[in-house]
Amino acid sequence: MELRTILKCATHNSLVICDELAVGTELTSAISIVGASIVQLENRDISFISASHLHEVSNLDNIKRLTRLQIYHMNVTYDEVKKVLIY
Repeated sequence: MELRTILKCATHNSLVICDELAVGTELTSAISIVGASIVQLENRDISFISASHLHEVSNLDNIKRLTRLQIYHMNVTYDEVKKVLIY
């Protein structure tokens, strides 16, 4: 589903789940798009979960001002002996 449709149709009863929003977009633009999208979702009281490699988003001033937003980071390591990812 396109971001435009998500932002247009989502309500306070929605749960929006995004994985790598703006992937393939130039870095600065992607950070801006993701940041603005998070602000819109938060301001409209829409529940969301977003996974991203754009760690810079959490440093944006408009993101830092969001009092209800909770940011978590997931660490992954690789066990060379067992040949498995450890989350």
